[in-house]
Amino acid sequence: MIVFHPVIETLGDTPFVPGSPGGEMKCPTCSENTPDAWQHWWVQTGSGHTHALTEPGLTVQGKNGEGIQLPDTVVQIDWMRCANASCGQLVVRAHASKRFRGQPLPEDLTQTWFVYPRRSARPIDPLVPQELKAEYLEAAELLEISPKMSAVLSRKLVFDLLERYAGIAEYTLKGGLDKFIEDTAHPIRVRENLQHLREIGDFGAHTKKDGVGQIIDVSREDAEWTLDLLDRLFDYFVIEPERDKKLRAAWDKNLQEAGRKPIPPAPEGDG
Repeated sequence: MIVFHPVIETLGDTPFVPGSPGGEMKCPTCSENTPDAWQHWWVQTGSGHTHALTEPGLTVQGKNGEGIQLPDTVVQIDWMRCANASCGQLVVRAHASKRFRGQPLPEDLTQTWFVYPRRSARPIDPLVPQELKAEYLEAAELLEISPKMSAVLSRKLVFDLLERYAGIAEYTLKGGLDKFIEDTAHPIRVRENLQHLREIGDFGAHTKKDGVGQIIDVSREDAEWTLDLLDRLFDYFVIEPERDKKLRAAWDKNLQEAGRKPIPPAPEGDG
């Protein structure tokens, strides 16, 4: 998470610390939402306690004309535990704020990321083939280190799923998405999800610009959204068909043991 913001209280040494959307933090271990309970990670120094490390750098003019030196870089760490009783994961965040001269006030650029746990653990069903599971877990691990690369790997997985389970072997991901979305044999909910991915475009491999020409990079939220989409695609392509197959096999076994004829397959049709 990267945020620009004006420095209102220019004398403080505490950087801007973003909260979690909606007042909840999504635990990187159990993936459940848990209420925000962030606490400063206090450090014992020779002069007492502190929760921010600073580097002096920027000098601005105070109200009385005096020169006031502001910290150039401020680093702060906070922590909390997941409130879910079955998890209780310790989560540590870091915030690094870089201060720039601005008008009428200086501005900070704050970057926030998870320090611990290192890996963003996401549950994945054992029915997912090992080679797909390995790439998915790698994309999840990259979520905190490089959201852009996480998104690139996730999009590759979407491409592979379309080829392997939908029989779509296009040269580009966009071509595969176009073909899948046009096929009304697939549920509308799945096609709409992939339509959103198509409209986002190649944000993982390329930068894009907003209406005023500012470069927009892929965010952690963008990359996490793509991982959430993969969860749903695994359900549709892999998990639900395998569970349905096992459910039917159990009843077919009952019929066989009873000496009855097997149930013929249903006629194929849309959906």
